[in-house]
Amino acid sequence: MTARTSAPSLVGAVSAYGFALGAGRLVSLIAVPLVTWALAPKELGAFAVLNSAMALAFAMTIDFGLDTASVRMASDERGASRASIFTTLLLLRLGLTVVVASLLSLARDPLATLLLGDASAAHLVPWLALTLLFGSPARVISNWLRVEGRHRPVAFAMGLVGALEGGLFIVLVYGLRWGLTGLIAGRVAAQALALIPLLVTGRAIFRARPRLSWIAPMLRMGLPFAVLYLLYSLREVDRFLVAELASLSDAGVYDLAVRVAAPLAIVNMALTMALEPWIYARHTHPDVGADIDRFLRAYVWVGACGCFVVGALAPELVALVGPEYRAAAVAVPAMLFLELVEGVRRVAGLGGELANRTSLWASAALLNAIVVVGVSVALIPSLPQLGAPIALVAGATGGALVANALAERIRPLGLRVGRSLTALWVGAAGSTLLATGELHWATTMIARVVLALSFAGVTALALGVRSSTILSLLRGLRGRREEEP
Repeated sequence: MTARTSAPSLVGAVSAYGFALGAGRLVSLIAVPLVTWALAPKELGAFAVLNSAMALAFAMTIDFGLDTASVRMASDERGASRASIFTTLLLLRLGLTVVVASLLSLARDPLATLLLGDASAAHLVPWLALTLLFGSPARVISNWLRVEGRHRPVAFAMGLVGALEGGLFIVLVYGLRWGLTGLIAGRVAAQALALIPLLVTGRAIFRARPRLSWIAPMLRMGLPFAVLYLLYSLREVDRFLVAELASLSDAGVYDLAVRVAAPLAIVNMALTMALEPWIYARHTHPDVGADIDRFLRAYVWVGACGCFVVGALAPELVALVGPEYRAAAVAVPAMLFLELVEGVRRVAGLGGELANRTSLWASAALLNAIVVVGVSVALIPSLPQLGAPIALVAGATGGALVANALAERIRPLGLRVGRSLTALWVGAAGSTLLATGELHWATTMIARVVLALSFAGVTALALGVRSSTILSLLRGLRGRREEEP
């Protein structure tokens, strides 16, 4: 017996995430010039390398693809059974996190020496490891709320952590001049404070009864994603490679470029947080491929046009920071377009994922990792700021093409992935040339506006994007109905 219920509006969910995350990123952007005025590039580089180490530690020893597996499993459950999945995952994840955080703290001296060249910052490693303890329950509770269709509290918590972190950076780094210690204290405090509203909103999860029987299927379903996320997490090695192959100061300058480009990441995050449960809930619909393709083309066109404009203005944006960081401008366009390429990559393999053939992600991720490391090692010594972005874009592109080729064999969706990636590469190359000043005839603002408008028009034609494409997509997403058992 089935009942007709209104599906959560995907547009509304994405808007909620976009608004909340945008507010958080705005505070972070305000903090960027203040932090760079108070910090030497070497200090920012040290923070970037240590923070990347925490992300790798999570991917290697805690993640196991359990977040994606729990969302996928929960889409087939209801009520107490659904909550039980996340209660079980919460306890499992907390146990793993305590062990990993303890090991990182015990190995703080050799870890700091390996990453930074000396143990002077080793005392900060245990504090940064606390972000794992605060972040793990936040992820589990957020996923449960997402599956329940309660996107707004999740969006609020995600926006809150960004706003708190940016605000604390301003107070601790710029105001109190705590330097590297202020960066780490700000991150830890922001994670802890942003967890509180999630604990309050999602408190019902603590009343559900955990079941050990959920663990085995979660691990089986999650392991392919674990391989995927582990290999993709090699993106976090970029700061370490820049520090090793160039210098710690170059890593700090490069990290600034990442921070300037970071606001676009909220678009991908918003899409993933809202799109994933929506797709899983209606994966049997015959027109899901057409909907996803319209979504993909509209996303690429809107994103590429915005990235081209921001990338072309990178010199003016980076001019707000100290002179030691000005070299970051050349990396900003590629880092902006990287976020879009990674968004395409996530969509490219959905055909296989909807058919529960998630092993395709391992092949895509392996190619991604090989390209990223190989190109980085080859280019960073001669191009300290541009080598890593080129490697990351190339790796994400290769991963997207492989994922799509394998997915189309399993469940064809007809997604225009190759055309989308070509448009993004053209945009990345063009805006990078404008940012570097190599096109001397296009350094005026008028010339850059004309080029941006031309790029928008050509890209719309290449992708087949018209106003009707976007309008039909929005109408479809707003009016979609789901059948639930």
